[in-house]
Amino acid sequence: MSMRTICHSNRSVEKLRSWFCVIILCLVFSIEESTGSPSDSLTMLITGGLRGKLNECACPSAKRGGIARRATLMRQLFQNNQPLGVDCGQLLDLDPEGGRMRSACAILSLGRLGTEVSLVATRDLFYGVDFIKDVADSADIDLVCANIIDGSTGKTIFPKWIELEYRDVTLAFTGLTQHFPHKRIPGMDSWMTAPIDSALKYIKASIPSNAERIILLTDMSESELNELIPTFPELDIVFTSSRRVYTPSPIVVNSTLIVRPQPDGSFLEGIVIPISEKTTTSNRFITHPLNASIASDIEFEGWLENCQKRQFTFK
Repeated sequence: MSMRTICHSNRSVEKLRSWFCVIILCLVFSIEESTGSPSDSLTMLITGGLRGKLNECACPSAKRGGIARRATLMRQLFQNNQPLGVDCGQLLDLDPEGGRMRSACAILSLGRLGTEVSLVATRDLFYGVDFIKDVADSADIDLVCANIIDGSTGKTIFPKWIELEYRDVTLAFTGLTQHFPHKRIPGMDSWMTAPIDSALKYIKASIPSNAERIILLTDMSESELNELIPTFPELDIVFTSSRRVYTPSPIVVNSTLIVRPQPDGSFLEGIVIPISEKTTTSNRFITHPLNASIASDIEFEGWLENCQKRQFTFK
């Protein structure tokens, strides 16, 4: 048994207690106010299912969202501590009328707001592999996915792991997108998805030895994650962009935390994680509706307008 497995085994009971505390806190507080991470914690802001939504969405209850509103609230809450941005896929707008441009500007926007790593879901290859790679590279966002492979060679197209040093903590991100063995996927050319169980073998065999938190980015559903997590006990946190998560987020399965951000960028959401062994605090959640009470950032609005007028040279 490896030292990594031993460490996780010893921590499992403590993790379970921590996650139950998190659930209780989230049921009591619908909005978690935060002005940034104290020195003994780190903050991750989570997006997923953005689908190129640069402006507010026509949500059933009220119009919310918009990248410029997100910029305003982030400036207000995190004046002195830039949080780490994480995206769990389904970034692209697939509308044939302007969807490609909106998709590019959405990804570039997330990069400007501090997103550093993102899952590549099958949807995110609608405009081709080169497109998502080029735009993400321009946005300084690292892409991860362990089960999108080249159909001719069987090799992965994107990294299986992304390691980030954040506030002196080593975070290891891996990614899995849903496997569609018999479904034609729009935008598919030479790539295909590998089955989850086979990709998982390679993921587990290559876990970074110095990782202090292991995080899965995915678009898998709640039922699929309920099957996956017991086979991957090393996982600390799962961020999923699936719309088929019906239990209110966050969810705890076998001491692993599952978080599903609201789709279409309608909320500013995140998690504050204690990183000091001496702290007794639990994970805290940030969830703010980006509604009409939050004014759009004028400077960011101007940047978005100019972005959509640009003549990109992405492949």
